[in-house]
Amino acid sequence: MAWRFISLAAVVLAGACQAAPESKEDTGSSAPAECTPGSRPRITDFSVERGVAVAEGPTLLVELSATDADGDLWTYQVDLWFDGVVDGAVDRGEDNHIAPALVTLDAGPCGAPDITSEIEIVLLGDEVLDYDTLYEFMAVLTDDAGLESPPAVTTVRTPVALEGS
Repeated sequence: MAWRFISLAAVVLAGACQAAPESKEDTGSSAPAECTPGSRPRITDFSVERGVAVAEGPTLLVELSATDADGDLWTYQVDLWFDGVVDGAVDRGEDNHIAPALVTLDAGPCGAPDITSEIEIVLLGDEVLDYDTLYEFMAVLTDDAGLESPPAVTTVRTPVALEGS
């Protein structure tokens, strides 16, 4: 399977486990009081929106928010799977898998209990996804400790093909 990432952006919504010594104000962080690994991350919001059709294939914008009680989202990976059967479930196969690169934030260990991630991808070629077709996507987020979130599922219609495609 071929795809190209156009961009990947991640934003930490909460601060580190403890305020930095030079910090003079409360940031309102919801960071855990203790840094004890072992909590599975949880996807709180997941959407895939159709982008535009480009010569290489359809573009899609994946937006995902997640939380992890132990703050292990300072390093994470979002894995995506897709299929053309809209039934609330997507099989985890090799031929329908999209694995974005690992994301590492500046927050450090236990410093990222909440994240928002945006991934814009181009799926190359018609053999991957058809244009103007409804697909179901599943996301699983893996935190720094290797613990996976329960899957989140959504649907999206791919962009209409460019004229002459």
